[in-house]
Amino acid sequence: MKKSTTNIQFRLFQVITKQFAIINENHNSNLDVGYNLDTEFKIDESNNIISCLIDLFLLSEDNIFLKLGIEVNFLIEEKSWNDLKQKKKIIFPKLFAEHLNFLSLGTLRGVLHAKTENLDMNKYVLPLIDVSDYIKEDLCFDI
Repeated sequence: MKKSTTNIQFRLFQVITKQFAIINENHNSNLDVGYNLDTEFKIDESNNIISCLIDLFLLSEDNIFLKLGIEVNFLIEEKSWNDLKQKKKIIFPKLFAEHLNFLSLGTLRGVLHAKTENLDMNKYVLPLIDVSDYIKEDLCFDI
């Protein structure tokens, strides 16, 4: 049975900047800038938390010149958490995971702006991204 994402009660709980680095010698403002993103999810079963971890790498000719990693923690309401459990697993619907990823990418943009404010690097803005490219199916965790 498919679960509706609208029935999952949650809130943004915490944002942690895990990594931030600028590697000036790899930056060339005369070249096109590219980016790579890595997205991962994990859970903290004892606290009903699902975390979206995102690592952003800005590149100039395949050389990383900026690294930013964040962890966005979402607190799932107890009833919703229990409703997502199935035997020895907890399953988050794909659309819900995409929604969390979308919120986390917006948070990443804000952290990137704050960390680069008053720097030349502030001109780089992460474009809008289709999060369905990053999440192909429901998220399933053993519990």
